[in-house]
Amino acid sequence: MDLCQRWQAHRGSLPPGGVPWPARRRLLGADRGPEGRCRGGLIFGSWDREAPSLEEYLGDICWYFDTLFGDDGLEALPGCQRYTIVGNWKLFCDNFAGDGYHVPTSHASAFQVDATRRNYAVRAGHRFMVHLAPAHGLGAVTLGADGYDGDVERARELGADAVEWVQERHRRLQDRQKNRPSKLAGWTWGQCFPNLNLQAFDSALRGHLFILCHPKGPDSAEIWQWCFVERDAPRSIKALVARTATRGQSGTGLIGIDDSENFERITENMRTVANREIVSHYAMTLELEGRWPGQAEWPVTGLPGFFGPSMWETSQRRFYRYWAQLMGIGV
Repeated sequence: MDLCQRWQAHRGSLPPGGVPWPARRRLLGADRGPEGRCRGGLIFGSWDREAPSLEEYLGDICWYFDTLFGDDGLEALPGCQRYTIVGNWKLFCDNFAGDGYHVPTSHASAFQVDATRRNYAVRAGHRFMVHLAPAHGLGAVTLGADGYDGDVERARELGADAVEWVQERHRRLQDRQKNRPSKLAGWTWGQCFPNLNLQAFDSALRGHLFILCHPKGPDSAEIWQWCFVERDAPRSIKALVARTATRGQSGTGLIGIDDSENFERITENMRTVANREIVSHYAMTLELEGRWPGQAEWPVTGLPGFFGPSMWETSQRRFYRYWAQLMGIGV
């Protein structure tokens, strides 16, 4: 992503036909190779020698991963799903950064026909958005025991080993947070700036998706997607995840197709000459930011990040603001 940003910043001053690859490598700073760091089994790299440390850059999103999984760890199912979408990469990532208001309409049919999502629709607990500096976001954050009863009920269909593991997983999660007044249960979607997207971290019985969105031009992006399962889960749950991993957020899944159609229609509409001068409107809840109705009663004491209601555009605004700052665009 660092390469793409540097290339976009410089390409306006490039001669016709571009720059030969050796010179391009020097221009982008790639001739020295990336600085690599590993955290939790994931490898991160940056060509920017002046970038902040990985821990500083990831910030409080590390707390959410460490809390949800502890030292138990994740393992990837074999294979990487790759597919191309119509739309700018930022449109895809904006969707994961904080867009909760499209879910009840765009994905209504998925909740009606997919049994793995029904307990999401009937949950009674609070769901929050949270912004994490510098520009990360988590959506539909759930607290306490929200979703736990639904997981136990579905685990009974798989056998006693599945029920025992779900119960023990919940006990460990609560124990890791025993000194906090509010306790994390999980989150449904999220975005780690700039282009790492997250899905399905709200249940012990769902595959946890890591989704990279690679720019392929102003109106196209390629998705690389991996499905992870908790390492110590019993075989019955891993088999369930393997069977259901592509039903939702994937190139052939109920959720992924809904989103891709939205991105394509938005992109086609914005290609007209008239739309080149139209400004996108991202002011939802702007006047309420930091003083939401009922905020004093929210059970989020001690949890990291800037919290908001389930419908907002704060994370999207801060996503674009940080991107513009890195690109040298005045905002």
